[in-house]
Amino acid sequence: PLLSGTYRRESDEGEVLSIFIDGMGGTFDLRRLEDSEDSPFFPRSWADGAYAYRPPTPLQDGWTTGRLESVGMAAAPVEALVKKILTTPMDAIDAPYIDAVLVARHGKLVLEEYFHGFRQEGRHDTRSASKSLTTTLAGAALEAGQVSLDAKVYEVMNGGTLPEGLDPRAARMTLENLLTMSSGLDCDDWDSTSPGNEDSLQNQRQQPDWNRFILDLPMVHEPGEHAAYCSGGMSLAGEVIARSVGLPLTDAFDRYLARPLALGPYSTNLMPNGKAYAGGGLRIRARDFLKFGQLMLDDGLWQGRRILPQGWAARATTERHILGSRRPEGYGYGWWLFSYQLGGHTWPAYYAGGNGGNYIIVVPDLDLAVVILASNYNQNVMHETKYEYIPRYILRSVLEGTTASR
Repeated sequence: PLLSGTYRRESDEGEVLSIFIDGMGGTFDLRRLEDSEDSPFFPRSWADGAYAYRPPTPLQDGWTTGRLESVGMAAAPVEALVKKILTTPMDAIDAPYIDAVLVARHGKLVLEEYFHGFRQEGRHDTRSASKSLTTTLAGAALEAGQVSLDAKVYEVMNGGTLPEGLDPRAARMTLENLLTMSSGLDCDDWDSTSPGNEDSLQNQRQQPDWNRFILDLPMVHEPGEHAAYCSGGMSLAGEVIARSVGLPLTDAFDRYLARPLALGPYSTNLMPNGKAYAGGGLRIRARDFLKFGQLMLDDGLWQGRRILPQGWAARATTERHILGSRRPEGYGYGWWLFSYQLGGHTWPAYYAGGNGGNYIIVVPDLDLAVVILASNYNQNVMHETKYEYIPRYILRSVLEGTTASR
């Protein structure tokens, strides 16, 4: 059998199903729960999906809140989206498991809904979507005059001089190459034979400093000429930024992004050596995550304060390479580029994306930023919200609201 376990009745705990999963932590005890809005299994409860739109709660976190109609959005498509999430049957392992949907337009937070027990104060694992936050840190450090995108990676990591015997191609690698996934190193997360893929990086036990592990990989391309998705390379970019500004990565993120954006509690992945890993896994509150989309929409300004260089958003979302095989998309500085077709128009968009269906999606021509947090890890359904839900409900809300206001 795929799994085996035991079933028993206990006087104090009721029915208990104990399942042993080898390599996953041992035995898991499953207990029956009463129907409850607090149960994370269902979107909210066994309710019939009844829902009426309500605006987000004002907090002292920097967001101006408002109603959909105040920013030219129609309520009906948004209500239809929330009802769809609420009534999604949780009867398959790949059922959409959406934890949060937030929308900002014209600088106002106008939709904030949570599901599956996730709450406003919760910190969600954003997986690789936080790569885009690493590149945003590069922009903030550039605005502060503390980093150059032309900085030579091995020179920075070696205290200002190049190591002896270094491959000449490695000597030419820059921070910008790391931000655009074009380092030239033998690192490709989508190639199981690549020595630098994320599984190889994180499963090996010989080198606790994952950035050093990446630095020790062989070069297979001239920097900038070939792109391959490399999580370890983005982590290395974070360390290059940190050394350039003269702070630990966590302190650099705090100084240049967290404090200026008034972020609440967040947490980062750590490498075995105890240092922060910048290749993914930042846990952050949904409202704070959305601030990065608004920061890009406003060309580096938050609450009138300049955090990123003027023009950074356009620079970071300019296509540098094409990544992906089944659905190739453009890639800039950690941001993916694509477009929506709706209402007879093409709407260019870009996004930060992470495993599970975790997204910041920005549609500049509509002055729109959306956050989706989800937990469909390693399942194709994770893409459904980005490619289907956003145009069918959120963009339609904008277009219908715009038509109604004419």
